[in-house]
Amino acid sequence: MKRTAAIFFFLLCAAHAQARTLYVSLTGSHDTNTPAFRTWATAATNIQAAIDAASGGDTIRIAHGTYTIDAAATNTEMCYVNKPLSIIGGRGTLFDADKTILNANGNRRVMSFGDASDPSVLRGVTLTGANTEYKAPGLYAARGMTMDSCIVRGNYSSFAGTIGEEGAIIFQNIYPGQIKNCIVVGNSGPGGGTSGGITRWSQRKISVINSIVEANFPYSICRWTGEI
Repeated sequence: MKRTAAIFFFLLCAAHAQARTLYVSLTGSHDTNTPAFRTWATAATNIQAAIDAASGGDTIRIAHGTYTIDAAATNTEMCYVNKPLSIIGGRGTLFDADKTILNANGNRRVMSFGDASDPSVLRGVTLTGANTEYKAPGLYAARGMTMDSCIVRGNYSSFAGTIGEEGAIIFQNIYPGQIKNCIVVGNSGPGGGTSGGITRWSQRKISVINSIVEANFPYSICRWTGEI
């Protein structure tokens, strides 16, 4: 029994030892040499580069600043996450979110989280500036995830779909999600029964905890299926 416990503890420690922290800063040197982006001095200068270099279970720390999308980019979002990561602006607070801004610059969606094996965590950032034909201009999550101490504001979608598809934040598929300590304001769609704020489009529940969700057009919260 003691030997089994010791082996389990060793494996747990090894798993934690493998998790890395990668850094993003507008003043970093963007050093891609292995190990890439492992200090503030060698930090990536754009968030997607750090996401691409990370492995599942890693943490990405983002320094204060305004990060924008390349207007010539061909992808549908500023940042695409296809692995379970913790992405944290500053210390991960609302104060940091106000100073760590992901601005889609009137172009495409701000962030998408794909169907990774485990859910991700996003903390301490502002998602803004999307003006796009895609649904969920602020954040689209194919798998349930946690948004904590984030601001989602000033995003617009002209997506001509069914009810709820223009919500600035959309959680889809069968996985539960959580939005806590967040501010979701001033997001909009073209109307016609769609949501400008948060949409749950699935069979599971999304929890909205200790958050401000208001002044979104035409609705702040919309349920397509499941619970919210």
